[in-house]
Amino acid sequence: MDQFGYGKRKRNTDRRALAELTEISKSTSAYAEKHTGIKKAATYALIICALAVTVGIASALYAPMRARSYEKMAPDWTPSTSADTEAEDVITVMRQVPDEIFNASPETTEIIAAALEDDEDDGGTIIGEYVAAKYLAPPQAEDRRYTVELSFYGGDTITIDTPPITVGELLDSLDIEINENQQLRLPLDSMIRDDMTIEVDSVTTSTSTETKAIPYGIKYEDVITIPRGTTKLVSAGQNGETTYYYADEYVNGELVSHTLTGEKVTKYPVDAVYKRGVGGTVTGADGVTRSFSYMIQVTATTYTGGGYTYTGRPATEAVIAVDPRVIPLNTKVYVKGNYGDFGVRVAADIGGGIKGNIIDVYLDETNPKFASFGLRRMYVYILD
Repeated sequence: MDQFGYGKRKRNTDRRALAELTEISKSTSAYAEKHTGIKKAATYALIICALAVTVGIASALYAPMRARSYEKMAPDWTPSTSADTEAEDVITVMRQVPDEIFNASPETTEIIAAALEDDEDDGGTIIGEYVAAKYLAPPQAEDRRYTVELSFYGGDTITIDTPPITVGELLDSLDIEINENQQLRLPLDSMIRDDMTIEVDSVTTSTSTETKAIPYGIKYEDVITIPRGTTKLVSAGQNGETTYYYADEYVNGELVSHTLTGEKVTKYPVDAVYKRGVGGTVTGADGVTRSFSYMIQVTATTYTGGGYTYTGRPATEAVIAVDPRVIPLNTKVYVKGNYGDFGVRVAADIGGGIKGNIIDVYLDETNPKFASFGLRRMYVYILD
Protein backbone atom coordinates (compact mmCIF):
# COMPACT_ATOMS: atom_id res chain seq x y z
CA MET A 1 0.00 0.00 0.00
CA ASP A 2 1.33 3.53 -0.87
CA GLN A 3 2.37 5.10 2.41
CA PHE A 4 0.63 8.36 1.62
CA GLY A 5 -2.35 6.93 -0.32
CA TYR A 6 -4.38 6.72 2.82
CA GLY A 7 -4.58 10.46 3.06
CA LYS A 8 -5.86 10.84 -0.53
CA ARG A 9 -8.51 8.10 -0.17
CA LYS A 10 -9.65 9.47 3.15
CA ARG A 11 -10.20 12.94 1.71
CA ASN A 12 -12.29 11.45 -1.17
CA THR A 13 -14.45 9.57 1.36
CA ASP A 14 -14.96 12.77 3.34
CA ARG A 15 -16.11 14.66 0.25
CA ARG A 16 -18.68 11.92 -0.60
CA ALA A 17 -20.02 11.97 2.98
CA LEU A 18 -20.55 15.72 2.82
CA ALA A 19 -22.26 15.44 -0.55
CA GLU A 20 -24.68 12.79 0.78
CA LEU A 21 -25.52 14.85 3.85
CA THR A 22 -26.18 17.88 1.65
CA GLU A 23 -28.61 15.86 -0.48
CA ILE A 24 -30.39 14.66 2.69
CA SER A 25 -30.76 18.27 3.79
CA LYS A 26 -32.21 19.32 0.42
CA SER A 27 -34.68 16.40 0.39
CA THR A 28 -35.80 17.19 3.90
CA SER A 29 -36.37 20.84 3.01
CA ALA A 30 -38.48 19.90 -0.02
CA TYR A 31 -40.54 17.54 2.07
CA ALA A 32 -41.17 20.25 4.62
CA GLU A 33 -42.61 22.62 2.02
CA LYS A 34 -45.40 20.14 1.19
CA HIS A 35 -46.81 19.78 4.69
CA THR A 36 -48.59 22.11 7.00
CA GLY A 37 -50.00 22.11 10.51
CA ILE A 38 -48.65 19.67 13.05
CA LYS A 39 -46.75 17.77 10.35
CA LYS A 40 -45.07 21.01 9.34
CA ALA A 41 -43.71 21.54 12.87
CA ALA A 42 -42.41 18.01 12.99
CA THR A 43 -40.79 18.53 9.63
CA TYR A 44 -39.01 21.63 10.88
CA ALA A 45 -37.68 19.66 13.82
CA LEU A 46 -36.45 16.96 11.46
CA ILE A 47 -34.66 19.58 9.30
CA ILE A 48 -32.91 21.05 12.33
CA CYS A 49 -31.77 17.63 13.46
CA ALA A 50 -30.46 16.79 9.99
CA LEU A 51 -28.49 20.01 9.78
CA ALA A 52 -27.02 19.44 13.23
CA VAL A 53 -25.92 15.96 12.22
CA THR A 54 -24.36 17.36 9.03
CA VAL A 55 -22.35 20.00 10.93
CA GLY A 56 -21.27 17.50 13.57
CA ILE A 57 -19.99 15.01 11.03
CA ALA A 58 -18.09 17.70 9.15
CA SER A 59 -16.51 18.96 12.36
CA ALA A 60 -15.56 15.46 13.41
CA LEU A 61 -13.91 14.88 10.03
CA TYR A 62 -11.87 18.11 9.84
CA ALA A 63 -11.43 19.56 13.34
CA PRO A 64 -8.46 17.39 14.42
CA MET A 65 -6.60 17.93 11.13
CA ARG A 66 -4.59 20.85 9.70
CA ALA A 67 -2.66 21.25 6.50
CA ARG A 68 1.10 21.22 6.61
CA SER A 69 3.51 22.18 3.84
CA TYR A 70 6.83 20.47 4.24
CA GLU A 71 8.17 22.56 1.41
CA LYS A 72 7.72 25.69 3.55
CA MET A 73 9.24 24.00 6.59
CA ALA A 74 12.51 22.96 5.01
CA PRO A 75 12.67 22.97 1.20
CA ASP A 76 16.34 21.92 1.12
CA TRP A 77 16.20 19.17 3.83
CA THR A 78 16.33 15.48 2.88
CA PRO A 79 14.02 13.02 4.71
CA SER A 80 15.41 9.98 6.51
CA THR A 81 15.96 6.84 4.49
CA SER A 82 13.65 5.11 6.96
CA ALA A 83 10.71 6.86 5.26
CA ASP A 84 9.18 4.65 2.54
CA THR A 85 8.72 7.47 0.10
CA GLU A 86 10.78 9.62 -2.24
CA ALA A 87 11.97 13.06 -1.08
CA GLU A 88 10.20 14.95 -3.86
CA ASP A 89 6.81 13.48 -2.79
CA VAL A 90 7.36 14.52 0.79
CA ILE A 91 8.37 18.05 -0.12
CA THR A 92 5.70 18.91 -2.66
CA VAL A 93 2.53 17.13 -1.42
CA MET A 94 0.25 18.84 1.12
CA ARG A 95 -0.69 16.50 3.98
CA GLN A 96 -3.11 16.65 6.87
CA VAL A 97 -1.30 15.60 10.03
CA PRO A 98 -2.80 15.26 13.51
CA ASP A 99 -1.66 18.04 15.83
CA GLU A 100 -0.53 15.60 18.49
CA ILE A 101 1.96 14.07 16.06
CA PHE A 102 3.35 17.41 14.92
CA ASN A 103 3.58 18.87 18.42
CA ALA A 104 5.14 15.86 20.10
CA SER A 105 8.73 15.98 21.27
CA PRO A 106 11.34 13.90 19.37
CA GLU A 107 11.44 11.32 22.17
CA THR A 108 7.66 10.95 22.23
CA THR A 109 7.27 10.75 18.47
CA GLU A 110 9.93 8.11 18.22
CA ILE A 111 7.93 5.93 20.64
CA ILE A 112 4.73 6.54 18.67
CA ALA A 113 6.44 5.64 15.41
CA ALA A 114 7.87 2.46 16.85
CA ALA A 115 4.52 1.41 18.25
CA LEU A 116 2.68 1.98 14.97
CA GLU A 117 5.39 0.82 12.61
CA ASP A 118 3.79 -2.56 11.93
CA ASP A 119 0.23 -1.31 11.88
CA GLU A 120 -0.43 -0.99 8.17
CA ASP A 121 -4.18 -0.48 8.45
CA ASP A 122 -4.29 2.79 10.36
CA GLY A 123 -0.75 3.72 11.29
CA GLY A 124 0.96 3.70 7.88
CA THR A 125 -0.05 7.20 6.95
CA ILE A 126 0.64 8.56 10.45
CA ILE A 127 4.07 6.95 10.54
CA GLY A 128 4.91 8.35 7.11
CA GLU A 129 3.81 11.82 8.07
CA TYR A 130 5.75 11.63 11.32
CA VAL A 131 8.97 10.49 9.69
CA ALA A 132 8.72 13.23 7.06
CA ALA A 133 8.05 15.87 9.70
CA LYS A 134 10.92 14.74 11.86
CA TYR A 135 13.56 14.65 9.15
CA LEU A 136 12.38 17.71 7.24
CA ALA A 137 12.69 19.90 10.32
CA PRO A 138 16.04 21.74 10.55
CA PRO A 139 18.43 20.45 13.19
CA GLN A 140 18.27 22.20 16.54
CA ALA A 141 20.65 25.18 16.88
CA GLU A 142 22.18 23.81 20.06
CA ASP A 143 23.35 20.75 18.15
CA ARG A 144 25.53 22.78 15.76
CA ARG A 145 29.21 23.42 16.48
CA TYR A 146 31.58 25.80 14.74
CA THR A 147 35.34 26.26 14.76
CA VAL A 148 36.24 29.86 15.49
CA GLU A 149 39.72 31.38 15.48
CA LEU A 150 40.19 34.44 17.66
CA SER A 151 43.23 36.23 16.21
CA PHE A 152 44.94 39.06 18.12
CA TYR A 153 47.19 41.34 16.06
CA GLY A 154 50.77 40.91 17.19
CA GLY A 155 49.70 38.18 19.63
CA ASP A 156 48.28 34.67 19.87
CA THR A 157 45.50 33.01 17.93
CA ILE A 158 42.98 31.06 20.00
CA THR A 159 40.93 28.25 18.40
CA ILE A 160 37.52 27.55 19.94
CA ASP A 161 34.77 24.99 19.26
CA THR A 162 31.50 26.79 19.95
CA PRO A 163 27.74 26.55 19.41
CA PRO A 164 25.99 29.36 17.50
CA ILE A 165 26.25 32.28 19.94
CA THR A 166 27.07 35.96 19.57
CA VAL A 167 30.63 37.24 19.44
CA GLY A 168 30.07 39.00 22.75
CA GLU A 169 28.85 35.80 24.39
CA LEU A 170 31.88 33.95 23.07
CA LEU A 171 34.25 36.52 24.57
CA ASP A 172 32.37 36.38 27.89
CA SER A 173 32.65 32.59 27.95
CA LEU A 174 36.42 32.92 27.49
CA ASP A 175 36.64 35.74 30.08
CA ILE A 176 38.21 38.02 27.45
CA GLU A 177 37.70 41.77 27.58
CA ILE A 178 38.40 44.04 24.64
CA ASN A 179 40.27 47.02 26.06
CA GLU A 180 40.68 50.56 24.72
CA ASN A 181 43.78 49.52 22.78
CA GLN A 182 41.93 46.77 20.90
CA GLN A 183 39.19 46.79 18.30
CA LEU A 184 36.95 43.98 17.05
CA ARG A 185 36.26 43.83 13.34
CA LEU A 186 32.78 42.43 14.08
CA PRO A 187 30.03 43.92 16.29
CA LEU A 188 29.56 42.17 19.63
CA ASP A 189 26.00 41.17 18.67
CA SER A 190 27.12 39.41 15.48
CA MET A 191 25.94 35.81 15.40
CA ILE A 192 28.41 32.97 14.82
CA ARG A 193 26.76 30.90 12.06
CA ASP A 194 29.76 29.27 10.42
CA ASP A 195 33.43 28.49 10.85
CA MET A 196 35.15 31.84 10.96
CA THR A 197 38.10 33.94 12.07
CA ILE A 198 37.44 36.87 14.40
CA GLU A 199 40.24 39.42 14.16
CA VAL A 200 41.12 41.75 17.01
CA ASP A 201 43.11 44.78 15.85
CA SER A 202 45.64 46.73 17.86
CA VAL A 203 44.68 50.39 18.36
CA THR A 204 47.11 53.02 19.61
CA THR A 205 46.80 56.80 19.87
CA SER A 206 49.33 59.60 20.01
CA THR A 207 49.68 63.31 19.38
CA SER A 208 51.78 65.08 16.78
CA THR A 209 52.56 68.62 15.70
CA GLU A 210 53.23 70.26 12.39
CA THR A 211 54.61 73.74 11.71
CA LYS A 212 53.90 75.91 8.72
CA ALA A 213 55.52 79.19 7.77
CA ILE A 214 53.59 82.44 7.76
CA PRO A 215 55.05 84.48 4.88
CA TYR A 216 56.20 87.96 5.77
CA GLY A 217 54.77 90.99 4.04
CA ILE A 218 56.48 93.91 2.30
CA LYS A 219 56.08 97.54 3.18
CA TYR A 220 57.22 100.49 1.03
CA GLU A 221 58.20 103.96 2.04
CA ASP A 222 57.87 106.45 -0.78
CA VAL A 223 60.92 108.72 -0.85
CA ILE A 224 62.62 111.26 -3.13
CA THR A 225 66.15 110.32 -2.11
CA ILE A 226 66.59 107.40 -4.53
CA PRO A 227 65.93 107.31 -8.26
CA ARG A 228 62.31 107.21 -9.31
CA GLY A 229 61.07 103.62 -9.84
CA THR A 230 63.84 101.99 -7.81
CA THR A 231 63.68 100.42 -4.36
CA LYS A 232 66.14 100.07 -1.55
CA LEU A 233 65.89 97.55 1.28
CA VAL A 234 65.62 99.13 4.67
CA SER A 235 65.03 96.02 6.79
CA ALA A 236 64.67 92.37 5.81
CA GLY A 237 61.48 90.42 6.44
CA GLN A 238 61.16 87.30 8.59
CA ASN A 239 58.61 84.51 8.21
CA GLY A 240 56.35 83.68 11.09
CA GLU A 241 55.29 80.20 12.18
CA THR A 242 52.04 78.44 13.04
CA THR A 243 52.04 75.17 14.99
CA TYR A 244 49.21 72.69 14.35
CA TYR A 245 48.31 70.01 16.91
CA TYR A 246 46.87 66.61 15.90
CA ALA A 247 45.41 63.50 17.55
CA ASP A 248 46.57 60.40 15.67
CA GLU A 249 45.11 56.89 15.71
CA TYR A 250 46.94 53.82 14.47
CA VAL A 251 45.37 50.43 13.71
CA ASN A 252 47.86 47.60 13.47
CA GLY A 253 50.64 50.16 13.17
CA GLU A 254 49.09 52.06 10.27
CA LEU A 255 47.84 55.64 10.61
CA VAL A 256 44.07 55.68 10.04
CA SER A 257 43.10 59.00 11.62
CA HIS A 258 44.91 62.36 11.75
CA THR A 259 42.57 64.85 13.42
CA LEU A 260 43.39 68.52 13.94
CA THR A 261 42.76 69.51 17.55
CA GLY A 262 44.18 73.01 17.65
CA GLU A 263 46.57 75.58 16.24
CA LYS A 264 48.67 78.44 17.57
CA VAL A 265 50.86 81.18 16.12
CA THR A 266 54.22 80.50 17.76
CA LYS A 267 56.17 83.16 15.84
CA TYR A 268 54.77 86.28 14.26
CA PRO A 269 56.12 87.42 10.88
CA VAL A 270 58.14 90.63 10.45
CA ASP A 271 57.50 92.63 7.30
CA ALA A 272 60.29 93.69 5.00
CA VAL A 273 60.65 97.46 4.57
CA TYR A 274 61.77 99.08 1.33
CA LYS A 275 62.31 102.65 0.23
CA ARG A 276 60.69 103.35 -3.11
CA GLY A 277 61.78 106.29 -5.24
CA VAL A 278 58.88 108.36 -6.49
CA GLY A 279 60.63 111.58 -7.63
CA GLY A 280 59.05 115.01 -7.47
CA THR A 281 59.27 118.63 -8.65
CA VAL A 282 61.36 121.61 -7.66
CA THR A 283 60.65 125.30 -8.28
CA GLY A 284 63.69 127.51 -8.79
CA ALA A 285 64.36 131.17 -8.12
CA ASP A 286 63.45 131.84 -11.72
CA GLY A 287 59.91 130.62 -11.00
CA VAL A 288 60.21 127.54 -13.20
CA THR A 289 59.05 124.18 -11.81
CA ARG A 290 61.17 121.25 -12.91
CA SER A 291 60.68 117.48 -12.52
CA PHE A 292 63.40 115.48 -10.83
CA SER A 293 64.09 111.78 -10.30
CA TYR A 294 65.67 112.08 -6.88
CA MET A 295 67.41 114.50 -4.54
CA ILE A 296 70.75 114.24 -2.72
CA GLN A 297 71.71 116.21 0.38
CA VAL A 298 75.33 117.27 0.12
CA THR A 299 78.07 119.42 1.62
CA ALA A 300 79.08 122.07 -0.86
CA THR A 301 82.25 124.08 -1.38
CA THR A 302 83.16 126.51 -4.15
CA TYR A 303 85.98 126.91 -6.61
CA THR A 304 86.97 129.40 -9.37
CA GLY A 305 89.77 130.05 -11.87
CA GLY A 306 88.30 129.34 -15.29
CA GLY A 307 89.76 126.85 -17.72
CA TYR A 308 88.12 123.57 -18.67
CA THR A 309 86.46 120.83 -16.71
CA TYR A 310 87.33 117.15 -16.60
CA THR A 311 84.74 116.49 -19.31
CA GLY A 312 86.08 119.28 -21.54
CA ARG A 313 83.43 121.84 -20.83
CA PRO A 314 84.47 125.41 -20.05
CA ALA A 315 84.63 126.04 -16.30
CA THR A 316 81.74 128.47 -15.71
CA GLU A 317 78.89 128.95 -13.22
CA ALA A 318 77.00 126.31 -15.24
CA VAL A 319 79.05 123.35 -13.85
CA ILE A 320 79.84 121.57 -10.60
CA ALA A 321 82.47 119.04 -9.62
CA VAL A 322 81.16 115.70 -8.22
CA ASP A 323 82.15 112.24 -7.13
CA PRO A 324 81.13 110.22 -10.20
CA ARG A 325 80.29 107.29 -7.97
CA VAL A 326 77.50 109.38 -6.41
CA ILE A 327 76.46 111.65 -9.25
CA PRO A 328 77.32 110.42 -12.75
CA LEU A 329 79.24 112.86 -14.95
CA ASN A 330 77.22 114.89 -17.44
CA THR A 331 74.12 114.63 -15.23
CA LYS A 332 71.90 117.75 -15.30
CA VAL A 333 71.10 118.89 -11.77
CA TYR A 334 69.51 121.77 -9.89
CA VAL A 335 71.48 123.13 -6.90
CA LYS A 336 69.89 125.11 -4.10
CA GLY A 337 69.91 125.49 -0.35
CA ASN A 338 69.47 127.97 2.46
CA TYR A 339 72.54 129.90 1.37
CA GLY A 340 71.30 130.45 -2.13
CA ASP A 341 69.79 129.15 -5.35
CA PHE A 342 72.45 128.25 -7.87
CA GLY A 343 70.11 127.00 -10.58
CA VAL A 344 70.63 124.35 -13.22
CA ARG A 345 74.13 122.90 -13.45
CA VAL A 346 75.93 120.00 -15.17
CA ALA A 347 78.11 117.50 -13.31
CA ALA A 348 81.10 118.10 -15.59
CA ASP A 349 84.11 118.15 -13.28
CA ILE A 350 85.83 116.15 -10.61
CA GLY A 351 88.27 116.97 -7.85
CA GLY A 352 90.77 115.25 -5.56
CA GLY A 353 88.87 116.26 -2.46
CA ILE A 354 85.40 115.55 -3.86
CA LYS A 355 84.43 112.22 -2.32
CA GLY A 356 80.96 110.92 -1.50
CA ASN A 357 78.19 113.48 -0.95
CA ILE A 358 80.42 116.49 -1.53
CA ILE A 359 80.20 118.89 -4.47
CA ASP A 360 82.27 121.84 -5.59
CA VAL A 361 80.20 124.70 -7.04
CA TYR A 362 82.01 126.83 -9.59
CA LEU A 363 81.64 130.61 -8.92
CA ASP A 364 83.29 133.57 -10.53
CA GLU A 365 85.49 135.61 -8.25
CA THR A 366 83.15 138.53 -8.83
CA ASN A 367 80.14 136.64 -7.44
CA PRO A 368 79.21 138.21 -4.08
CA LYS A 369 78.65 134.75 -2.53
CA PHE A 370 82.10 133.47 -3.44
CA ALA A 371 84.11 135.06 -0.64
CA SER A 372 81.80 133.92 2.18
CA PHE A 373 80.71 130.55 0.74
CA GLY A 374 82.82 128.27 2.89
CA LEU A 375 81.04 124.93 3.60
CA ARG A 376 77.31 124.91 3.00
CA ARG A 377 74.49 122.37 3.31
CA MET A 378 72.95 122.14 -0.11
CA TYR A 379 70.48 120.01 -2.09
CA VAL A 380 71.17 118.58 -5.50
CA TYR A 381 68.13 117.58 -7.53
CA ILE A 382 68.80 115.07 -10.30
CA LEU A 383 66.65 116.37 -13.11
CA ASP A 384 64.77 114.12 -15.53
